[in-house]
Parts: sequence; structure tokens; C-alpha cells
Amino acid sequence: MNPDTMTVDECREWIALDDGYKPTGYQGQFAMKYSKQEPNGEIAYYADATQPTIDCAARCMPKEFWYKVCVNPNGRVDAYAERGFTSIDVAATDELTARYRLAVKCRMALKTWNE
Repeated sequence: MNPDTMTVDECREWIALDDGYKPTGYQGQFAMKYSKQEPNGEIAYYADATQPTIDCAARCMPKEFWYKVCVNPNGRVDAYAERGFTSIDVAATDELTARYRLAVKCRMALKTWNE
């Protein structure tokens, strides 16, 4: 998937899988859509792994990055992240999408660097 064109829901799904959540296959309003093995060995079930909020999107950002989000007067939202001499940027029409796209793109970069 291309993080520059992902929706918020696609970003949330990608981050959930990256964090070790597994889809249960259950669908519906009250379904427990994800499971994850807890440190004590038990399997826990979750309706959502991440919430569609700006705070949750910020928590999904890797700690290794410094970042900022700029809301422009023309309605475009630009988000930038830096780590050392590497910079990553995304654009969107709203802040929530920009933050989630940036989190996914930074996580993808970390995976590439750690291989």
C-alpha cells in the first residue's frame, strides 16, 4: 500500500497489524475485530486496535522521529518528520489523515532501516 494515498481506516489497519494485533474475522458494530497475545500469555480481544482521533494518531508515531503538522489556510495539511538527516513528508486534506499517513510512512522507514 502507498501511505500517501491511504485512508485513515487503512492506516489504522496497517498500524494494528504492525503492532502485533491479528484480525479475528468478526465484523459488525460490536464485534471484537482484533486479538493480541498479552505478556502473560493470555489472548485478549479488542473492538479496535487504534481509535480515529488525533491523540491516537500521535501515539502511533515512532518515538525516534521529531515531527510537525502544518494546517495551511488553503485547507491542505502537510506533515513532516525527521530523524537524523532523513526527512519524511505527507500531505492530506485533514489533520487526522495526515497524522496517520505520517505514522505509517515513518514506521515503514524504520522497518527498512532495521533490515
